[in-house]
Amino acid sequence: MNADRAAEWSAIAGIAGAVAAIAGVVVAVLAYLIGRHARDASRTSAVASKDAAAAADAMLKIEQSRRYGELAPQLSVALTAYSPDEANDLLRLTLTLTGPIELPMLDSVEIRIRDDYPHAAGIAGGPTEEELASVIWGPLRFRPHVDDADSLGRATPGVPAVKGTPIVRILEPSLSPRWTDLRSWRQRYRTSPLQLSVICRFGTYTWTHVIDLDLPATVADRPEI
Repeated sequence: MNADRAAEWSAIAGIAGAVAAIAGVVVAVLAYLIGRHARDASRTSAVASKDAAAAADAMLKIEQSRRYGELAPQLSVALTAYSPDEANDLLRLTLTLTGPIELPMLDSVEIRIRDDYPHAAGIAGGPTEEELASVIWGPLRFRPHVDDADSLGRATPGVPAVKGTPIVRILEPSLSPRWTDLRSWRQRYRTSPLQLSVICRFGTYTWTHVIDLDLPATVADRPEI
């Protein structure tokens, strides 16, 4: 009798051990599954956060681009003879900020004369790179040191602009380089446009307007220009 009971208890103990082992396996599997789910969720969350940040950045760039376009300065630019006197070959450049409505002023407007085409040093004995760089390759230049223009007459520094208030600059015929004569130089550019870059700044925004202006007929028709 005692032997039978001992055998029963031994069997029960074996079953309990097996159940405990199975439970341990189940717990281990559950722990693995829970851990993997947590890792997957973490990765999904990281990807979602990255996608959300990329989407937000893209939206910000779209908004900045839209705002940049909305605020693009509208300019009125005119080139006129400074005086009807034919002995006076000065010209007046008038630039006015006219819009848009949301842009009442500009922090800075810088005006530069562009070259009509690039130039590089050629054969030995010809003009050097420094000489070529000092030439205004076009019909006009700003009067040096007038309105703070640089010594070559290539550019005037940036100044604030208020809508409706003109910025006026004085120009004169460009100088012929040493390797050509004044008459042929003037003839070469007699009907060439004045090529300008107008750099406008407001806050963090910068716009560059590329503008070509024909010479006034009263000036272009003069044989010396």
